[in-house]
Amino acid sequence: DRCIPVDVYIPGCPPRPEALLYGLMRLQDIIMREAPSAYIFESDGSVHRRRSLEGDDELQSISERDLGGVVAPAG
Repeated sequence: DRCIPVDVYIPGCPPRPEALLYGLMRLQDIIMREAPSAYIFESDGSVHRRRSLEGDDELQSISERDLGGVVAPAG
């Protein structure tokens, strides 16, 4: 954890199944607390900008060109 960032530490070598499940549940809790993405990626390949409810200047400064071809065109 000093060279590579660690979100959840699971003890054991190999970890016991209950330790692995506990670690996965802790990771889900961490993910649920994170802020949502600035973009919504649809299954048809379209991308929509999420509105910022808090007026976040950093999110407002991101433009569609910043995606840089991450999403393949639909079709």
